[in-house]
Amino acid sequence: MVKYYRLKRIINIGNKKKAARQLEQFKNKQYESVDIEFTNVHLTAINNLIGYKFFAKNSLFTRSSTLWEAMQPIGDKGRHNYHGLEPNEIVDALANLTNPYLIYESYYGRYVIVVLGNGKYPYIMMIIELNAGLTNNRYANINKLITIYPKSDLEKTIKKILDNKIVYKK
Repeated sequence: MVKYYRLKRIINIGNKKKAARQLEQFKNKQYESVDIEFTNVHLTAINNLIGYKFFAKNSLFTRSSTLWEAMQPIGDKGRHNYHGLEPNEIVDALANLTNPYLIYESYYGRYVIVVLGNGKYPYIMMIIELNAGLTNNRYANINKLITIYPKSDLEKTIKKILDNKIVYKK
């Protein structure tokens, strides 16, 4: 008989210690891929920063498999590359979304938000898809974290971005 573990599917970034403990669960065990909601990320505050309505909703969703892969040791890959991020680095990056260093348009309705890192990496990049769907509701119209990864050579990346793709730069 298959045993299913009860998994908390909402992570409140407002309580950083508890959020890091919850993320630690994803780091240590690969769960069936389910949608996870991050609350208190305050995405609509970015609208005031850039001067127009960019985000319609505050919450951010991701897949549990995305979190697991981001926290696995560097050098291997699943659907995404493994990045060796620590739970506290992810929590800090999500908490700092309202104070981005750079936002630029990527592709397929996705945007890259770069925040300053608080750990061993100078920058953390997050790719967010607007108006995305959930696993069980493809018309959910949510903000979805597609991937999160560290970045050290950001200046090289910035040189490759077309000026009309940059939404915000500090």
